[in-house]
Amino acid sequence: MAQISFDTLVAKRAQREADRLKVGKIPVPGTEDYLLCRKPSESKMMDLYARFQAARGGTGDILDIVDDGLYHCCDQLQDPKLHEAIGVKDPMDTIPALFDIPTRDTMGGDLFRFLGFIPDQSDDLESDEGDDVAPENPAKN
Repeated sequence: MAQISFDTLVAKRAQREADRLKVGKIPVPGTEDYLLCRKPSESKMMDLYARFQAARGGTGDILDIVDDGLYHCCDQLQDPKLHEAIGVKDPMDTIPALFDIPTRDTMGGDLFRFLGFIPDQSDDLESDEGDDVAPENPAKN
C-alpha cells in the first residue's frame, strides 16, 4: 500500500463533484416510465444515510426513508401543482398518494443504489434503457 499522491487527491475531488451532479432514472414498476433523480444536498444525504443504516438495524421505518428520499431527489415530486392535483396538503404525503407499498419498496431500492447506499445489482446499467437506476450525463450548471 502506498501513500496517496497529490494528483490522486485532486482527481478524487473532481470525481466527487461529477458524481454529485449525476442524474439517474428511477423506474416506476409496471410502467415504461421513470422519475429523474439527483443526489440531494450533503446534509440531506447524511440524514438519509443515517436513517437508512438505523432502519437496516431494525430501528427505523424504511418506507419513511424511501418517501423522504424520493421526494427530495426527484424534482417532479416537489411540484406544488402536483400536490394540489392529487389532493395532498403535506408534500411528504405525495409518494404514498401516488405509489403502493411494493412499488415504493422497489423504487427505494433503486434510489438507494443510485445514492450508493447499497451496491448495484449489476455492472451493466445503461442510462438510455431505464431498466434500472442509471446515471445520465452530469448536469451542466
